[in-house]
Amino acid sequence: MGLMVWLVTRVSKNKVEELEELEKQKESFYGLERHKMERFQAQVENFVVHCQMQVQELRNKINELKAIFVEVKANNEHLNGSEIAAAEMRKSELSAANYQIRTQLQKQFYSLFLEKKTKRALPVE
Repeated sequence: MGLMVWLVTRVSKNKVEELEELEKQKESFYGLERHKMERFQAQVENFVVHCQMQVQELRNKINELKAIFVEVKANNEHLNGSEIAAAEMRKSELSAANYQIRTQLQKQFYSLFLEKKTKRALPVE
């Protein structure tokens, strides 16, 4: 009877040790995943700040352009054709730059998103 109790106790102790080891592995895995998520979140936040700065730059350029057009309208009788053409050219340049920056930002964000999604899909070894 004493041997039976000893065996049951030993088996139970081994099972507890196995479960404790599994718990340690789980905590390690989730700690690593949490670190990855925090790093990704920091990258996203940096990207958002960068995008906000570029958006503000675009707004500033738009305001500059609006001011130029207000000035053009106010001084319409004093302007000649080349000045109007230059203002129109500046408008086109700013619009093209706006489009390029937006496209670039969309590509960067999508790339970041795919990178994180791909990393999540990889099996843990």
